[in-house]
Amino acid sequence: MPGRTHGVRHVKRGIPIEQLLSVISYGQRLDILRLLAESPRCVSDLAKMLFIGLAAVSRDLACLEEHGLVQWTREKNTHVYSLSRRVGVSKAGTSLCIKLNSDAGHAVSIELDESGLIESVA
Repeated sequence: MPGRTHGVRHVKRGIPIEQLLSVISYGQRLDILRLLAESPRCVSDLAKMLFIGLAAVSRDLACLEEHGLVQWTREKNTHVYSLSRRVGVSKAGTSLCIKLNSDAGHAVSIELDESGLIESVA
């Protein structure tokens, strides 16, 4: 179906905050979320911007997709990734705020800066 959003078939629901922190802290995943907060991007663009291989970006995107943080759409032969509708990412100075809305209407907000976790609100 044209315009259909993909990548939401196997989403884990009710992610504990510890698991969410673990997911986004591994590899380049936080940097991927930052870039996707600016605009949707394909795997090759992310790899070029992060100076890492396509396989590493693909693995990180698969994990972020599995946890409901990103989704993708197909444009011709390319998968274009964007943040999930459940996720909001905003940047203020050097800090990054990630807000994850659950299906039950609950929200978890995590504020990070370059040194690590600043605040977590469930």
